Amino acid sequence: MKKISIWFKALLKTVGYTLCVYPAFLVKNIWYHLRSPSVMLYTFIFFFLDRFTKMLVVNNSHNLPVTVIDNIFTLTYVKNPGVAFGWFPDWRLPPIIMALTMIIIITYYSLKLPEEE
Repeated sequence: MKKISIWFKALLKTVGYTLCVYPAFLVKNIWYHLRSPSVMLYTFIFFFLDRFTKMLVVNNSHNLPVTVIDNIFTLTYVKNPGVAFGWFPDWRLPPIIMALTMIIIITYYSLKLPEEE
């Protein structure tokens, strides 16, 4: 049950960021998104596919490593305690600051996009 709650917390965090930042972009460019709803559809499909596969791996990690193709492809469960390449493994604040900075930058440039594009 704890593993599901961790997954659920990560999902809520991601959805929270999406609900805070994306509406500003969506309202500014509403007609563009209504013309191409497939972008949003693909985004949601890949997001939930990613979350589902991560949940499967975490729940079945006791069966790993699994050899798929001998000497070529093996599935192994490895945790990365930090951000990319294991940077800041014991720090919580730098990744949060980096994420918030990127959200602000993306929101700023999203609002600057011309409505025709």
